[in-house]
Amino acid sequence: MNYLLGFAEFVRRHYQLIIMSTVVFALVGRQPIGIVTGLVLNFLFMPILCWVLARLLVHDSDLATGVILVGVLPCAGLAAVWTALLRGDVPLGMAINGLTMILAPFLIPPLMVWLAGSNINIDVLAMFRQLAIILLIPLVVGVAARWLVDRYLDIKPFLPVLPGLSALTAVLLMFTACTLKVTAHYLAGLEYKRIYDYNQRTLGIQRPKGFVDVRPRITGICYRPAGTMVAGTKRSR
Repeated sequence: MNYLLGFAEFVRRHYQLIIMSTVVFALVGRQPIGIVTGLVLNFLFMPILCWVLARLLVHDSDLATGVILVGVLPCAGLAAVWTALLRGDVPLGMAINGLTMILAPFLIPPLMVWLAGSNINIDVLAMFRQLAIILLIPLVVGVAARWLVDRYLDIKPFLPVLPGLSALTAVLLMFTACTLKVTAHYLAGLEYKRIYDYNQRTLGIQRPKGFVDVRPRITGICYRPAGTMVAGTKRSR
């Protein structure tokens, strides 16, 4: 499943890598202050800010970990769009975006251990492996694809349609990945029910803490919490 998500990420990022040229990466040498400022804001200021907000406003450890993770993650693809709308330096923003993608597998695991290690047990190697599959490898393959395209093809006539085509393909791939995962969980739940001969209806959905289940009052059906097989979660509800 991670490989499918990685391929979807490659498709989503591919149009950016096609549009970017070597001039963008040359900005690393010409505008080092801007590059360093962007990286510090992304991998130091935002994680610490989200950690402070989580400590002040969030009392649930799982939710606090999610808030911290939002601050630790690299720039999104829309960063370049917002930079253009605000009349900023788009090439510089895309260069920072690309560098955050490259550094993310190496910096996110230690940052999560540092800021959220007291909340959950983090497997650094497993996190690095998944980030490499989803972020780093698609980026490297995209750069290689850009080099091959520049050498053998003329894609300038197709540049206007690449963003929309890439986004649509990525959405379809992610939808397929999520559908396959949900279907696998559903089939596993049916098999679990058959083996242990449960008569009650079971649901493989995790509910947030403090959630009041009103379904029995509305439907009159007895719902029994079922164990789930969510990646990274070792608890059953």
